[in-house]
Amino acid sequence: MNATPPPLPPDLPKKPDKDDFLVGCCVAAGIGAVTLFILSILAAALFPAISSAIDSARATRIKSCGRGTWVAFMSANSEREIHGLPPLWPGDLAKAGVTFENAEAYFTYLMSDGENINVTVQEPADRIVGDFGPSTFFGHGIQPLSFGGPMRPENNPWHVVMVSDDMPAEMPFLISRNVKASAIAFPTRAELDNPEANGVLIPLDKNTKPLGGRRAVWVTKGGSTIDARPRLFSRSLLFSVQQPEDEPPLTALPAQGGFQ
Repeated sequence: MNATPPPLPPDLPKKPDKDDFLVGCCVAAGIGAVTLFILSILAAALFPAISSAIDSARATRIKSCGRGTWVAFMSANSEREIHGLPPLWPGDLAKAGVTFENAEAYFTYLMSDGENINVTVQEPADRIVGDFGPSTFFGHGIQPLSFGGPMRPENNPWHVVMVSDDMPAEMPFLISRNVKASAIAFPTRAELDNPEANGVLIPLDKNTKPLGGRRAVWVTKGGSTIDARPRLFSRSLLFSVQQPEDEPPLTALPAQGGFQ
């Protein structure tokens, strides 16, 4: 009788070959490098669109802030008109002898009780503009306002143009603080006749929040909110008229934390 041969031992796992290991590492590294390359191309392609969307969102937020500021301001002006009081436009206040060195001092006055004009007050009924408050002034990089003292530079996103009640509704009233305040001026006749050829651009400061050097935002005396990119932001865009002959040069109350 023939004996049954014993079963063969199972195949032992093959010991990894050093060359195979190196090949695997190279393949993985190659795949990773290709993936990173593709991602970098996608990031470079998408970055301008993402950056533009962020700029637009910030501009929209500041325009919303400006519109709310204008509505609150006009509500107070309308109330004063009913009681026979003069308007609160900075140009009219200056004619009455109430002057300010900067935009923060002007806004502090509007949030004061009218007696101590250097201190904002908590109670809306006691403020000159009752609807002004912490929720009025906001934006990227703008700190919330606290009552009981003056408005501080970090609380204010605006330069204030010295407009008065008799000026056209198209005149700028509030201008974002990243705009060079000293460059805010009426255009010449040549600029208005041919803005593309003769327009004088107004500089923006890339380091001034909330908009940096990417957009300018302004609110007109009539309540329109407008934004523009730096390549289009000229004096003829900001103003639609020449300086009246019987008026002194128009100036702006600069934001202390803004571009001077």
